Amino acid sequence: MDLHVTLIEKRARFGPGLAYSTNNDAHLLNVPAGKMSAFATAPGHFLDWLRDPKFGALPQAAPHSFVSRRLFGRYVEHLLEHEANSHRNRLAAIRGEVVRIRRNRGRAVVTLADGSRIDTDRVVLALGNFPPSDPEVEHQELYSSPRYRRDPWHPGALRNLDPDAPVLLIGSGLTMVDIVLSLLEQEHTGKIHSISRHGLIPRHHAQSVPLKPPEFDSHSISARALLRRVRDRIDERPDEPSAWRSVVDSLRPITQELWRAASPEERRRFHRHLRPWWDVHRHRVPPAIGERIVRAVQAGQLVFHAGRIQRFDLSRGSVIVTFRSAARDESSRIEVARIVNCSGPATDYQKINDPLVAQLIREGIARPDPLRLGLDVAHDLRVIGGDGNASELVYAVGPPTRGALWEITAVPDLRAQAESLARQIASELSADNAAGLPGEFRAS
Repeated sequence: MDLHVTLIEKRARFGPGLAYSTNNDAHLLNVPAGKMSAFATAPGHFLDWLRDPKFGALPQAAPHSFVSRRLFGRYVEHLLEHEANSHRNRLAAIRGEVVRIRRNRGRAVVTLADGSRIDTDRVVLALGNFPPSDPEVEHQELYSSPRYRRDPWHPGALRNLDPDAPVLLIGSGLTMVDIVLSLLEQEHTGKIHSISRHGLIPRHHAQSVPLKPPEFDSHSISARALLRRVRDRIDERPDEPSAWRSVVDSLRPITQELWRAASPEERRRFHRHLRPWWDVHRHRVPPAIGERIVRAVQAGQLVFHAGRIQRFDLSRGSVIVTFRSAARDESSRIEVARIVNCSGPATDYQKINDPLVAQLIREGIARPDPLRLGLDVAHDLRVIGGDGNASELVYAVGPPTRGALWEITAVPDLRAQAESLARQIASELSADNAAGLPGEFRAS
């Protein structure tokens, strides 16, 4: 079969995406290097690359090492370049932005922002994450002000900031941690405030004991039962300091299975009540980063607030932020020079300001999933349209499929998903080819 693949990327670099494009070596992988191979059949591939003097140049890298995300970005770039050089006639990389996908005579027509069009048999939406949504407040003048940065990864997010100026970071998750590290790296000495609903911050990695996944009755999976089982397993190990890490990690192999088996109401209940706790225990930071965060807190520079933002008032040279404290149930105020939105990627595709997403939703080619965590997809990752039918041409991978799978952000999960979908599409196109049809697909 003469299979052709076209990769379309609107960013300057092919491969690293948003997460691994950072140039700040203080931004470390949140997963040990030994678990970051791009190939399931070669678990040591990334480690070998790191140790190679021609590439990673880290001869002492070990399976438990937490290396910079920049290095992993270079690793992915290297793999893509190798594939492109090895398959020049079958793999093409185009820099551009897809703004429309439509069906035409049983195929898909992909339109780019420059007006060019590509006909293809399959389209894979590998959209990654979108910038955070603005907090819902009554007066929104701040959002058009230079005091506010919606995208924490924009090159100018922390530019032209007085080192002594107080800063507010909206959110207290992994993005907040990265921005705190960036501020500390540029020798910021001003107060750094973080506001989130619960004030929870990511825990750090530590050595733990591998455990087998717990068993659940597939007919009675509930958020309450999951929480009870986790607590019971932790209580069974009173002398193990990292018992909770071992127990949470034991859920990793069955997380997607549990999510798929849960009813829509139980998924909604988990997302509403347990998600913040799950995130900070499941998505942990390297020990060295955890120590830096603790030192910043102990020094009084980093302050966490649990509460809900009520309003922003622009003042001369600053912003007065009013929020209702979760602990005291009363309003408090802080004054800052800049606000950076670190609340996590926007997931409600009905509201995402992206031309392709807007077109797909508007024309009924795709629809948001019920929890507004991404796009609604079938079990085989086909995008479900507004009419409730799965597309014959368009698929999704990665974060857009979170509503169907929940855990689909870590490299091992993404790797497995990508490999499975690639085999599926190749099989489908082989069948088409046997019927005398051409075969090619586009990944956007």
